Amino acid sequence: MRRAHPRYGAAVGLFRRRRRKPEPWDLVTEAVAAFGRAGVPVTPGADGELRTSDGHVYGLHNLELVLRTAPRAQWPRIVDHHARTMAAAREDEAPTSVEKVRDILLPRVVDTGAAGGTLPAAALAAGRPLAPGLTVLPALDRPATVATLSAVDDLGGWDAIWPVATANLRHLPLPEHLPVDTETVPSARVHVFRSDDFFGASRVLDLDHLLAAVLRLERPAHGTLVALPNRHVLAVHVVDSAAVLRAVPALLAFAEAQVDGPGPLSPHVYYRSPDGRLEQVSRRDPDGSVHVDATGALGTALSRLGLTGDDD
Repeated sequence: MRRAHPRYGAAVGLFRRRRRKPEPWDLVTEAVAAFGRAGVPVTPGADGELRTSDGHVYGLHNLELVLRTAPRAQWPRIVDHHARTMAAAREDEAPTSVEKVRDILLPRVVDTGAAGGTLPAAALAAGRPLAPGLTVLPALDRPATVATLSAVDDLGGWDAIWPVATANLRHLPLPEHLPVDTETVPSARVHVFRSDDFFGASRVLDLDHLLAAVLRLERPAHGTLVALPNRHVLAVHVVDSAAVLRAVPALLAFAEAQVDGPGPLSPHVYYRSPDGRLEQVSRRDPDGSVHVDATGALGTALSRLGLTGDDD
């Protein structure tokens, strides 16, 4: 990749896979002790998760990812902070209506398990499917924690949740925008959007507003390619020329490099049609080559652009 603007030189690093691994350290033992100090006794589960006597389950996957990027000396403090934050979240009452959480209710894209996350069966059933491996759940954006909910019916169902949650998503601060060009085809530009909040990738749910606000682009007629590697990041290529075929490998490299960040979602590339539906279009073959599936909605878009030789 090459820089599209001097200010965004660091963007190139986003397309490189992180290689740092934690030093040998018993995270489970340290976390059990930290939760105990926070007043929440836990025991390790079979898959490395922590369980309380009243049925709460705390996964350690995201915490481990945070530790990978932090100096070793800070690990005990980070684990203690995580345990205290989770303990404080237990004190929050479960909402019984949308009105009680209207100002902090947001839609959150979550991994159904493909990227290493663990989603309880109840949450999987309550989710609003987005794409293979991805679903949407309501979340409460509290000052100290973000709580993902599975009791959708308690809030009146998705009909009550969706308009409130998406309106709040639209009113979040705009993410940082890093435009990046490919080395060989500048028109295959990828727009990387990064957010400090947990809803960076979730902005794909309101992508038309994001593109209009940042790029002054009103609802791309032929759709977009998107990558959602982790909760903080969304990468977009606007489908408008043959450059789309060059953009897929660039987006795939980006997704594979960033999926090991906190809140992992997907290492794949998706086509987002103008009506908002997502379908997976990338596949990495065993020999390392990239396969682009253009048989579905993406194929229809390419045909309308006159790139497949088929008339629609």
